[in-house]
Amino acid sequence: MAAIDIKVFGGIRPSVDPRNLPAEEAQTAHNLDLRFGDFRPVREPGASVETVPDGTISIHRTPSGVWLSSTTDTDYVNGQINDADSERVYLTGRSAYPEAWQGGEYRRLGVPAPTVAPTGATIPGDQFTEEEYREALTRIYEEIVAASIASRSSNTLGNAKPTTGYLSATWMAHGDDDELPTAEARDIAYAAPMTGATTTAASDAYLLTPALGGKQISYTGLDYWAVPMRWLATGYSINTATLFTALQAIRKPPENVEQLIPDASCTEIADLIAAIYDPAEDPAASLIAALNAAQAAVIGQVARSDTASTRADALRAAITALRTAATAVDSHYATLNSTLRDTLDTLLQRYVWIVPSATVRRTETRSYIYTYVTDWGEESAPSPPSLLITMDANDTFTVNISPPSFGAPYGTVTHWRLYRSTSSNTGASFNYVTEVAIDELTFDDGLLAEELQEPCQTATWIEPPADLIGLVGLPNGIMAGFREGTNILCFCEPYHPYAWPEEYQHALQHNIVALGTFGQTSVVLTEGTPVYASGADSASMALQVTESPQSCISKRSAVSTEGGVLWASPDGICAADSTGVKVLTLQHYSKEDWQALGLENSFAAVSEGRYHLWTGEP
Repeated sequence: MAAIDIKVFGGIRPSVDPRNLPAEEAQTAHNLDLRFGDFRPVREPGASVETVPDGTISIHRTPSGVWLSSTTDTDYVNGQINDADSERVYLTGRSAYPEAWQGGEYRRLGVPAPTVAPTGATIPGDQFTEEEYREALTRIYEEIVAASIASRSSNTLGNAKPTTGYLSATWMAHGDDDELPTAEARDIAYAAPMTGATTTAASDAYLLTPALGGKQISYTGLDYWAVPMRWLATGYSINTATLFTALQAIRKPPENVEQLIPDASCTEIADLIAAIYDPAEDPAASLIAALNAAQAAVIGQVARSDTASTRADALRAAITALRTAATAVDSHYATLNSTLRDTLDTLLQRYVWIVPSATVRRTETRSYIYTYVTDWGEESAPSPPSLLITMDANDTFTVNISPPSFGAPYGTVTHWRLYRSTSSNTGASFNYVTEVAIDELTFDDGLLAEELQEPCQTATWIEPPADLIGLVGLPNGIMAGFREGTNILCFCEPYHPYAWPEEYQHALQHNIVALGTFGQTSVVLTEGTPVYASGADSASMALQVTESPQSCISKRSAVSTEGGVLWASPDGICAADSTGVKVLTLQHYSKEDWQALGLENSFAAVSEGRYHLWTGEP
């Protein structure tokens, strides 16, 4: 019996009459894998099988191995910036709007822009011209000086009057008798009882020496010989409580209503001024110590018992030294009083900040916008602008915004960003001011124009159209899609798949059926001629209409590969790559045989480098 030996199998060629078929070809082939050169069935599924819900017609495997499925014609695109915590998949067709998936959660793609313009009010700042600043400083300085003087009081410095004299002599202070040698409260006298009209006890006779300047007085009905001497000095001190209250009362310019100096600074200033007069601080402390030593020297001299002339000379010298020491203390405090203004001028330099510095008044006109920011870091397009505000650049403006009016299925808004209009040589823009948590709907903007940051980037970042389908991914963070039943091709903002500016939309000649990609090119399959869209950025996409009128008869037949895009056309399976468009099945199917297959509902997939096309309902 004759045998048929076929070494190579060329597949099926329905367009060729059976009698004219080459030996290695056939008209039908079912479940046949032609990659190995022999009759071999397509491999059955292995032991490990992923299951999907009944009715599933679309599946997708994420980079981490999660299977997503849908009962509708759904297009899936992996986000181009993925990590273990933020793996995202973007999809169209599962719902009535584009979506994003992450960690089992689906949310509507996009961030609705605020619909209510910001409002607010101006808070006048503490602004001064140079003249106003000088006037304010002068007034405040004079008020502090006056407060310091008002809180200052005099007091005596030195040891108290001795309580006992030597033998019968005694010490007398001013007020003990109207006949004391002076009326000065700072002076005292050393007095010895008279034993005769012009004599004293022998031990006190030295006091009669004329050089001591003594005087005979009557005290309690007895006569004494009294030698006057300077004993105390005059000092000054500051009542810090009184000064604190006076400093609190100084009002803030220019309105002169609010307290100018904070309480803590009032305390600091009062303590600093009090320290000027502090007797425990040098040079006052040293001068007062010298005064006390001179007083002790006088006491020591009246207790001597040597000859009268020697005692008199020593006492006179001690009294002179005491007066010199007391005068030195007096002079020190007198100098402090006379130079208080200059001292305070230096002291208060550290508190110049209390009065706002002089500024140049600059009137400007500004406006505000704001955006919403989600927990995924997605930023919406801006709100309508506020009314124009004319104000001094040094004033503060309180901005009020409205909370988001949307919720599920959108993401959660966590923050809002504020932008302010500015102008420069390069044009006008809204520049970044700050970001605020969404639970705070007010912000006080006191920034100067030069402190503003980058311009708002989301002015045109609107949500994707609700009817966007056919989603595909391109390099450089670009995604493309089209509006269902239309000729409108759409691109997203690179690396921001939630933003689809209208300026990135293109109207084609024919309605779009499907999209595919290779390299940086998107192949737009239409009801007419395919179109190539290519570019490194969504803003610079170039469209090229091909010369091959190969329409797409089934959206789900379109599949992207590394080398090009394949789809079912009325003439056969087509491929579009960098060389153009060609029909791959012309040698196998006539146009009539191909169309007889009824591929309007066909769907395809690529597996292990091979294009698989199924006919009929999925």
